[in-house]
Amino acid sequence: MKRILLAVVAALSVMAVSSCNFSEKFIQLSIDQVKASCPMDVDEGLTMTDVNLIDGYVTYVYQCNEDVYDYDVLTNQKPAVKEAVIAELKGQAETDKNVKAFLAALKQSETGLIYQYNIPGADAPVEVQIKHTEL
Repeated sequence: MKRILLAVVAALSVMAVSSCNFSEKFIQLSIDQVKASCPMDVDEGLTMTDVNLIDGYVTYVYQCNEDVYDYDVLTNQKPAVKEAVIAELKGQAETDKNVKAFLAALKQSETGLIYQYNIPGADAPVEVQIKHTEL
């Protein structure tokens, strides 16, 4: 997860505030820069394969190794994963102005986050959704 955040931070560090449509542009530029790095190994058995803006959510798409990630366990831990991601983002925003700017852009544009975990053999991906009001 920290590697994902580092990729977002790196993408944000090259941008500057310049217009009233800043939030949407800022988010799209961030997505484009992270997308250019995909696929990206972010942890053992976890590869970010894509990132998109879909229906008001920045959606990070991951491919999980089924030997490391169990579908049932991940499904049951969704609330804990969500809380951990929110806490990590808020903690990073306290010390990193780029993360703070990204979160502010998400809030201002009413854009949330989705972390989508695809596990081979599973009927559907596991999605952790974070509304902009929770950031």
